[in-house]
Amino acid sequence: MTAVAGIIDPDVQARSAFFDAVTRHFDTYHETDVSDHTAIGPLECLWRTCRAAPISTARSGVTAVWVIGHLDEAQSSAKNAAERIAAHVETKGVEGLASYSGYFLAIVDHAGDTYVFCDQLGLFPCYYATAGRALLVGTSSDLPGFHPSVSRRLNVKALISHLLCMHELLGESLWEGVRRLGQGEILHVADGHLDRICQQAIPISDDSFGAPVAVQLERAHGAMLDALRGYDGQAISLLCSGGLDSRLAVAYLGQSSAEVRMVYTLGDPRDNDYRCARRLLKSVRLPHRRVPVDLARFPDFLDREIVTEQVANGVNDLGWWTLLETIEDTTLPLVTGYLGDAVLGFSRAFFGYDPERRAFTFDKQYEVFNQWGLSESSICALLPGDRTVRWLAEIKDELRAIFDSFPGLPFQKAWQFDLMHHERFHAAGPLLRLSHGVWPVAPLASSALLRVAGGMPASAILYRRLQKDLLIARFPKLARIPVDIAHSCPERLIPSLSYSVRSRVSHMIGRRWRRLRGQDNRYYYRIYNLNHEGWRQLRARCHEACEVLPEGVDRDQLRAIVPAPTLHVQEERPHALSGIKSLLAFVLWYQRYADVLGSGDRTADSRR
Repeated sequence: MTAVAGIIDPDVQARSAFFDAVTRHFDTYHETDVSDHTAIGPLECLWRTCRAAPISTARSGVTAVWVIGHLDEAQSSAKNAAERIAAHVETKGVEGLASYSGYFLAIVDHAGDTYVFCDQLGLFPCYYATAGRALLVGTSSDLPGFHPSVSRRLNVKALISHLLCMHELLGESLWEGVRRLGQGEILHVADGHLDRICQQAIPISDDSFGAPVAVQLERAHGAMLDALRGYDGQAISLLCSGGLDSRLAVAYLGQSSAEVRMVYTLGDPRDNDYRCARRLLKSVRLPHRRVPVDLARFPDFLDREIVTEQVANGVNDLGWWTLLETIEDTTLPLVTGYLGDAVLGFSRAFFGYDPERRAFTFDKQYEVFNQWGLSESSICALLPGDRTVRWLAEIKDELRAIFDSFPGLPFQKAWQFDLMHHERFHAAGPLLRLSHGVWPVAPLASSALLRVAGGMPASAILYRRLQKDLLIARFPKLARIPVDIAHSCPERLIPSLSYSVRSRVSHMIGRRWRRLRGQDNRYYYRIYNLNHEGWRQLRARCHEACEVLPEGVDRDQLRAIVPAPTLHVQEERPHALSGIKSLLAFVLWYQRYADVLGSGDRTADSRR
């Protein structure tokens, strides 16, 4: 499994104890093909990852660079990721260093100063903490705590923010004193002092405002070609959900010389996802394999997620662990359509539009943001006291300040807010899961597409209009094949009259038939459903584990929020159950670490 732990500490004994504890932890939970120990300036790292993970190093003048992962900008160049970053630092310094897209963690030693940063959207996780003169970094929030001087305590404010939106927020982790590096942030260590350099990572402009539709489409087309050009001549595998992002990835890969060895789709034969993907891939003659998901294994999958992610990204979709056991060639990069709907489609940014005020506002964005978590009143009942009320107000004020600080028009602020928060956790979380067995890439979140999207007017891009127009204009044959839109009935972007009639009739009949049979042909609806066997097992475990929680948690209120396993939960919007799952996952997380919370002793955790 992909994991990195690093330390700067002049105390030799403490450094040795840290690496001994990390090694025991990796031996227990991170059985992978590649492992090593690396030193970049004063920062020493121990890492483990899958065979396919790109690892690169470079030296140039007074600069040394180590990178785990890939830079989109280096995919089609003669330089590897580390060489690209080294050349940047030597010629430009750190200016613009946080604007490289891809999925990576980079460590730079330049003239005695150390810099740590991640990809442009902050998708690759990097946590850090300080303990006296020591700096600790890690790819999960528990790793810094293996240092003997770090005290282990629950961060209650982080728990509140986590329950508010189902994932981490404002850089806070569940471990007190451990923070996640933010989007556009660079850790800088010089002469034993730590500070953060903040850069504007996402380009915002008005470049395409007022441009004809044809020009807007041409710019988007050019950006898509740039995004996937790096895979020309490469052998790859591909994820295809049957949705619009997958459709665009398949279409543009078809224009390149990439060799697609296998395409994977998760789900059952009756799922819209699989049926749409099957028709699409059959039309372009690509090999296709369906990956069934055993819902009964969700308790095991959640255990893995607690250890590797510390439930940082929410626990809605646990099915991806199945793919790691199924994928045929783990040496090939796995191309995904992740974040395409958010980057080029503004799919969730439009939720920030307030029809009454006819404007994009923070209050509306926050209202929808909170629909993925528990209501403020539920959180106050669960964690009673003035402290909870005060922290909720502080969290909202901090989020409002971030929203207001973004450059651009209100709709562009909503877009950046969504990318910084919901997308880099909920949508990009599966990238970390996949990296434990195969290296994932998300070219639809590349700098080229971010630059184009950041300069588009709202009328051209909201409601995924640009994505749809691009597919219709450039690939009309593929636009005629039904596309999964997470509704009961797939959509054809270029529909015929007969198809429209048939789909409407089948939708009406099929919806009634599925209700009678208790079935659903939408993959993620079934995966999210709290009533299936896996989630019922987890609900039972949650109720059994309630007694280990600290006194500040109202256990009766918790049992009221998390339904007993015998109860049937009715909810038409599956994401509305996300807050319940986050609370459930926290209970099981706390149960695992209850014996080390409040102390620096990690031996009990290492034995688990």
